[in-house]
Amino acid sequence: MKKMTGIKEAAGDTKMLNGYNGHVQVNLDTKTGKVWTSYETDDSWRTEYHERTIVSIFYRRPATMEEIKKDLEVEIVSQNKRYENLL
Repeated sequence: MKKMTGIKEAAGDTKMLNGYNGHVQVNLDTKTGKVWTSYETDDSWRTEYHERTIVSIFYRRPATMEEIKKDLEVEIVSQNKRYENLL
């Protein structure tokens, strides 16, 4: 995977969260390293990506750049294991 770009902006997008006002979905395209977010006021909503190269995580509270990077790395490993189990 290439270097992650956009983590600083993603962390900034989580700063307005307080646990009660929706969530921020943080997405990463592992092929390009690009990170982007989407804000949802409804906690039952999420954007589904069907490309295997995209992983997503969710925050209901503010997150630091380090937390986001670590959580994305954990999700990449988790997603890879899920795909291996399907084979």
